[in-house]
Amino acid sequence: MDYTEGTEEQKSNRAKKMMLWFGIISLSMSFAGLTSAYVVSKERPDWLTDFEIPQAFYISLVAIIISSIT
Repeated sequence: MDYTEGTEEQKSNRAKKMMLWFGIISLSMSFAGLTSAYVVSKERPDWLTDFEIPQAFYISLVAIIISSIT
């Protein structure tokens, strides 16, 4: 089947599915890259050892989780 054939709804659904796959692959690659950078960087001698996450981070995390539930 030619990808230019079909109804507008079929073409729209194919385009949405392709963009969804691009998004999933992009997010997976970003996650893999950041994870790799973390693993490599934590072995450096100048890596942060006593870094504390600010309290605002925890507050915003709780707000995001609560807003996701509702």
